[in-house]
Amino acid sequence: MQPAALVALSVPLIATGRMSPGFLPIVQQLAANSVLYFGKPLSRIEPTLEVCGRFSHVLRLRIQAGDAMSTIFVKQYQPRTGTPEEAVRFRRYVVTEYSRTLLAGQCSTASAGVARAIACLPDHFALVTEEAEGVALDRLFWRAALVRTPAARRNVYRALSDVAGWLRRFQAGVPVVKKRMRDYRHYLDIRLRELVDLKRTSFGEVERAGALAFFDAQHARLTAADA
Repeated sequence: MQPAALVALSVPLIATGRMSPGFLPIVQQLAANSVLYFGKPLSRIEPTLEVCGRFSHVLRLRIQAGDAMSTIFVKQYQPRTGTPEEAVRFRRYVVTEYSRTLLAGQCSTASAGVARAIACLPDHFALVTEEAEGVALDRLFWRAALVRTPAARRNVYRALSDVAGWLRRFQAGVPVVKKRMRDYRHYLDIRLRELVDLKRTSFGEVERAGALAFFDAQHARLTAADA
């Protein structure tokens, strides 16, 4: 990582903050095409947070377009091998995710929203979305765990009902295609092992085995119609 000030000559609009060099060409493109993406020229770009995951890096930016300030997220997927075949696959994946986000947004309601897709940048393996407004579901769970009141539980139930309704609308609009089924158990175990390896949580091998056993029990109940 490097201070944003070191790249200010390339993007004069960048304010104080920190940003990895890999995000620079993406920010340059957003600034150069700001009227297309945001409706008005950008007068300020401020990096506020960067999160580096195993498969992707996410940069949060505060931007000013005209008089309006807003927050956007740039998600850049990280290739593992650097081969041309992998690059083609990542570009296709970014386009698919962008299309999926647009479709998901069409199912939004006043009670269940989806982050607005701003830009799809396949050459940079990146997606740009706007920060979603509202209360995140994890905060409702956290409050219910803390206060343990009937009102807090009702808020969780109501939110879950809204999410379920959104999922029904979204799935109804997804085209049915014949495709190879992924090994979801293997993918789940990768994520669980990452939690175990952190050694900073109460999640260990016992919890990992319990989660996989729960997955196996539920998977056995699925039918072809469920898939």
